[in-house]
Amino acid sequence: MKLSIIIPVLNVEKYISKAIESIQNQSFKNWELIVVDDGCTDKTEEIVQRFMEKDGRIKFIPTKKNVGISAAINKGIKIAKGDIIGYLGADDWYDKDVFSDVIIFFEQHPEIMWIYGDSYNVYNMPNGETREIKLTPLVQFDYQKMLGGNYIGLQNVFFRKALFEKVGLFDPKILYATDYEFWLRIGRDFIPKKLSRVISYNLQDENYSSIKRREQCWDALKLSWRYSCGLKEKLKAVKYFLRFIKTFLPSLPKLKLFITRRFKA
Repeated sequence: MKLSIIIPVLNVEKYISKAIESIQNQSFKNWELIVVDDGCTDKTEEIVQRFMEKDGRIKFIPTKKNVGISAAINKGIKIAKGDIIGYLGADDWYDKDVFSDVIIFFEQHPEIMWIYGDSYNVYNMPNGETREIKLTPLVQFDYQKMLGGNYIGLQNVFFRKALFEKVGLFDPKILYATDYEFWLRIGRDFIPKKLSRVISYNLQDENYSSIKRREQCWDALKLSWRYSCGLKEKLKAVKYFLRFIKTFLPSLPKLKLFITRRFKA
């Protein structure tokens, strides 16, 4: 089995080396890394090229303009040669020996099309210290709970490439919740299994604005409503909406303005 890892990049010269090194340091060596440019204007490509000079398993796919994370991932999937595909954020890194455990699991469970695991959110504190918070998703995938909110991060998932041939690629029209849309689209027919181990460490973006977070919540809310069926599932979407409203309190005028703009769009 071969493993393909896809990293979309957009001006990540500060982080990309650590992400690549976490892949090179894996004990499982039959992998390829596809770095997909999403419109970089900094030295990201130059850094990746230095890695490529020493490691033929690394590829850089140039793009003339920013196409968005979904389109960038899809481009990587289309050219991937691996049987198993994973995604890693440019500012994230893999835990030790993850690849070996992933390959062993897929070899032992040919009926499973995708898997997920635990992760750590990493925060750089103002005092210079680093704080890590472990995130442990549900042991057993629950579609009903997924309708109430996304609990699986894309960087903690591995897929058989054959899954994309069955269900299609990520939806490039979804800007802020592309992984959530994919889980809801495939989760009824393809039930994943969870690895009881840490997959990755995810550096939290201190520049990720509250506006983008609200856009992400809004996209997720619409997706929850779209994929819910029947009264019970629609109530899950309503519950999600109530959580969404709380993100705006006590700024209710901003909420009214935000929703008005979304419905006009």
